[in-house]
Amino acid sequence: MSAPPPPPPPHARVGVVGARVDTDYCADACEFCPVDHHAAAAAAAPLASSSSSSSSTSSPSTPPSSSSSSSSLLDLVAVGTYQLVTSPADRRGGADDDDTNQDPAAAPPPQHANHRKGRIYLYHIDRTTGVATETCRVETGAILDLKWLHQPVRQSKALLAAADATGCLTLYLVDQSRRLDQLLRHPSTPPPPSDGGAPLCLSLDWSTRVSPSPEPNLVASYSDGHIELLSLAPDAAALTPVLEWHAHDFEAWVAAFDYWRRGVVYTGADDCLFKGWDVRSGVASPMFRSRKHTAGVCSIQSHPLKEHILGTGSYDEHLLIWDTRNMREPLLDHRTDGGGVWRLKWHPTDPTRLLTASMHSGFHVVQVDFDAPSTRTETVYTDGKHGSLAYGADWSFAPAPPPGGRGRLKGTCSFYDHSFHVWE
Repeated sequence: MSAPPPPPPPHARVGVVGARVDTDYCADACEFCPVDHHAAAAAAAPLASSSSSSSSTSSPSTPPSSSSSSSSLLDLVAVGTYQLVTSPADRRGGADDDDTNQDPAAAPPPQHANHRKGRIYLYHIDRTTGVATETCRVETGAILDLKWLHQPVRQSKALLAAADATGCLTLYLVDQSRRLDQLLRHPSTPPPPSDGGAPLCLSLDWSTRVSPSPEPNLVASYSDGHIELLSLAPDAAALTPVLEWHAHDFEAWVAAFDYWRRGVVYTGADDCLFKGWDVRSGVASPMFRSRKHTAGVCSIQSHPLKEHILGTGSYDEHLLIWDTRNMREPLLDHRTDGGGVWRLKWHPTDPTRLLTASMHSGFHVVQVDFDAPSTRTETVYTDGKHGSLAYGADWSFAPAPPPGGRGRLKGTCSFYDHSFHVWE
């Protein structure tokens, strides 16, 4: 039998579905774990058996069912926070510091990167009761983005990557203990100038959302406009730089893989440009550059269920859906009135839905009708209850909603009211 879940730490925040969880620092990123360690352990068991002595007659024990919500990694969500520190005394302090809340999208000068702190929380979401319980927290630089690797490492562990304001990428291992164990830390490439002004690491993405690989790639974007491509060694032993290039003249808000063609990377920046790069043939020039957005491009995601489909979002309040076989014009243009599309996430199992964090206009669930004579979109749900800038948003990968639920759980976080919510 699996061990019971660990008790929450003494400083844990507990909330219910629809309730606000206070994150102390300003919340700007949330990501549900996509790795089921039970399924990973079951897949690894035959390998372990075949590598044992041929004279052995013992069989690996059967892992617990993945339907057990009391111990599945699918019930974990990571939440990242960002806090601007205004004095040396504040930098030594904790959650009660008299810090200044500053929007990360304001892109303060890089020399202030060391004056921004953050924290990553790990929450366990109980699918039976709908309770969110903190299981772990780690102090970090201010977090700009988080991404789980969509495949287990070291047989049955989950791997979380974090992008922070010191310009570093940090990898954490998570197992059944539900703790974040730092695996390695990768500084910005090239090294920061002598004045210590490292560029902020603004976003990251993994290449293996659709097709697992023994050596996944990771791409990161930075506030000085450069992009870095890295490779994760087998068994997550090292993170090695592969390519680095200057993609934009302003803040590169986002970099993302085409999940169906891992050699293709998309980038968006404050110069209003959206670009595509074929990293297999070099990065001297992009495959395409688009100015269809009229403000900074801050979110991009390849569709994990439909090949050739891509979403982009911008400060111009427009969500554009593209067919990657024709990047001259988007398939459709959907506006989230009153708010730039800071993050967008396609639904894990329903190819027609996506979730946006649309800053001043809250969170939107958008229905995309690909089968209509003319592809169309419709906002089917809007949540503006946070009362602050909507930045983080994600869908749960757990297969079942809570009892009586109307749909898959989603997590959202907003900035100035330092809050994280779990919704049906």
